[in-house]
Amino acid sequence: MFSGHLRDEAVELMVAHLYTDPSPFLPPNSHLVGFLRFLHLLSTFKWQDQPLIVDIDNELSSNDRESILKTFERLRAREKVAYPPLPLIPRTSQHHNISESF
Repeated sequence: MFSGHLRDEAVELMVAHLYTDPSPFLPPNSHLVGFLRFLHLLSTFKWQDQPLIVDIDNELSSNDRESILKTFERLRAREKVAYPPLPLIPRTSQHHNISESF
């Protein structure tokens, strides 16, 4: 459905986010609720203003999260037009070579 607009990995990470950090809701308990929450996330998340951090293994420290946010803000300020609205930054990148991770 979104294949022309979003990479499969992006959709999978956003769906994972619904389960790993479901607030203000509980994790979805059916496929329909999961789909509706996915659409809600797409339509309400402030993609231009903040990164969606998906911590599947619950291994990111507060310093890691702060570093991700600072990197995102720095890149947004520097490349407001060129930086894509939904960057995918694998954990293995350690925030390096971000421009190659889309």
